[in-house]
Amino acid sequence: MILSIPKGFSLFGLEVRFYGIIMAIAMAIGVFVACKNAKYRNLKADDILILALYVLPFAVIGARIFSFVSERDLYDSFWQVFNLRTGGMSIFGGIIGGAIAILVYSLIHKKNFLAVADIAVPSLILGQAIGRWGNFFNQEVYGFEVTNPNLQWFPFSVFIDETSTWHLATFFYEFMLNVLIFVVLILMLRKFKVKEKGVLMASYLIMY
Repeated sequence: MILSIPKGFSLFGLEVRFYGIIMAIAMAIGVFVACKNAKYRNLKADDILILALYVLPFAVIGARIFSFVSERDLYDSFWQVFNLRTGGMSIFGGIIGGAIAILVYSLIHKKNFLAVADIAVPSLILGQAIGRWGNFFNQEVYGFEVTNPNLQWFPFSVFIDETSTWHLATFFYEFMLNVLIFVVLILMLRKFKVKEKGVLMASYLIMY
């Protein structure tokens, strides 16, 4: 028996999507982890909380604008970018927006950009990993169709309601790889204590 995957639920007449809940959880955990890691680049938890006020809105706006540019058919006009309930988010736009926010924060608060970026990237990749489960509930980011019944099981493949077929669960593959990158970055930051500023940021870009 194949169970249908719900995309959300209704609360007091308002439609709540699991994708949005997972994104919010990913952001909160990312901020928490960055606060714990801040001391490894001579930053404080308060610095990270202020940084989050820059990064989160910039990242969301960047993700929406990049989605608008790359998926024009989803939007009736540019102003729809600011209507977050219409969907459409791009991780690449979010990363660009977040990077701009870190630069602005570093200039205003006189912090070293590379040091701040080093603390941000482990949280970023962890947030990306958690966020992939939003794709599970939205039934998106899947791969080729799987026709062999012996391979029609999760997490190797996932059943897509819209097509009534099984597909490679590529979102899950990326989830696992992102978790691996997170572990490597944390080991570099904490166990091996790589102190050269920018090394973690560069490592993130290379591995991702």
